[in-house]
Amino acid sequence: FYIAAKNKMQSDFIDKNMLTPEEQEILAKINATEDETMPLIKKIIEYKQAGNTEAMINTLNEVRPKFVYWLKVINEFIDLEENKNQAITPVVTKGTANFKLMMIINSIIALLLGSSIAIFIIRYLLKLLGGDPQDASKSFNAISQGDLTKEVKTNTKNTDSLLYHIVFMQGHLRNVIKNIQRSAEELGLSTN
Repeated sequence: FYIAAKNKMQSDFIDKNMLTPEEQEILAKINATEDETMPLIKKIIEYKQAGNTEAMINTLNEVRPKFVYWLKVINEFIDLEENKNQAITPVVTKGTANFKLMMIINSIIALLLGSSIAIFIIRYLLKLLGGDPQDASKSFNAISQGDLTKEVKTNTKNTDSLLYHIVFMQGHLRNVIKNIQRSAEELGLSTN
């Protein structure tokens, strides 16, 4: 575990020069203590395997204070990192609060902008249509069935609208039909 953590720290921080001078100083102490301690651990293992208990105990007594110091320096590094984390936590918390506020503001702006665009499009389409889409549909249906008597609701001031042109077409068709009826009546009267 220790070797894996050391290798990870090496690749993530040391190789990328991401340590402060204070961190580098503590890390140098950790490495120096490790360099002093590891050969003694190897000797203890060798003495144990050889059955030399006295040499093993003497070396254990020699290595014990080095282990204590090694752990003390590692804890010093951990404490330093913990203090740095505690110092930066309020900054990060404030940054996330600002981000949250910014997202709320952006969402409100997007909602207002989207609503404005939708209202503009609806107004434009209603102006282009000249009235209620259901009225336009009913008018088309009635005219297609031959019923020219239905009144079409439209704004007569908006001469570019679809419903205005339907009213104009309806009136023109009425006149054509009246003219045909009148011509038929006159033709009928003249043949009698």
